Amino acid sequence: MPSPYYTAILSGGTTSAPFTIDRPAPALAILVPSWTASDLRIEYGATSGGNFGVLTRGDGSGVPWSAYSGAGPATAIVPVATSFARLTSQAAQADTRSFVILTVRQYP
Repeated sequence: MPSPYYTAILSGGTTSAPFTIDRPAPALAILVPSWTASDLRIEYGATSGGNFGVLTRGDGSGVPWSAYSGAGPATAIVPVATSFARLTSQAAQADTRSFVILTVRQYP
């Protein structure tokens, strides 16, 4: 499915439903709403129903890539690793938070 993509982290939850990215896309722009302050991360998987792993920094440190940290609103740019992704919040959300995700045509 071509962008935009829509997903949400439900009230009391920390993970969105998986979504499929139309490849090739070098990066995604995630429109972060005002939300319970947290660290937003993106996870990628080999299949839509498979195991997901958090995107880590490319410097070999193993530290998770933070798409955004704070209360929002904001726009986060993240690289694409596979066609299957989901968003995670490090803190449970007080209300349902909806996200709009767009493909970025060119990334650095």
